[in-house]
Amino acid sequence: MNERNKLTFVGLELEDHPLFDKKISFFVNSDQKVYTDKADQLVHLAGRLWINKLIALVGKNATGKTTILKLIIGTLSLLLEDESISHTKLNDVLMGNNPIKINTFFYGSDKFMYKDELILKRDTNKKWIIASEKIYRKKLTARLAKKSLFEFDGKQIIYDRKDIDGVAASVLAADDSIFR
Repeated sequence: MNERNKLTFVGLELEDHPLFDKKISFFVNSDQKVYTDKADQLVHLAGRLWINKLIALVGKNATGKTTILKLIIGTLSLLLEDESISHTKLNDVLMGNNPIKINTFFYGSDKFMYKDELILKRDTNKKWIIASEKIYRKKLTARLAKKSLFEFDGKQIIYDRKDIDGVAASVLAADDSIFR
């Protein structure tokens, strides 16, 4: 990612959060065919990737709507605004004692899809830290099928937190992202 690369949030997946069964997903991309008369309601990024201009989160009371929004805002603050976990909305919604996995997807103006894979866990002081972080990148082509937009493999890793050299690792706090 270069300094001038503009990233657009496309979606987030959450696994192993104690308030939700299994895995939840929140994506702003259109998963249906886009017809010309509906194109003004969407933003075309590239190829088959369109994102909705308006998203509604609807549900009964106490079903997790606010928690999901805080997870999204907190994750974006962690990844894009150089905030530590403890200074984001994540601090309000992370709970339990088991690790929690968050996959966040972006589309870059450089025509690449990005995936940030975070595994968060509690340290010995019960503070949430980043146990693992990997950043993936793949070229978005016009022929890439919608179903494979969010599928990444090990060959597409561009950064792995465990491989950071000593100098960089010494200034990176345990609750700071390498996505910066």
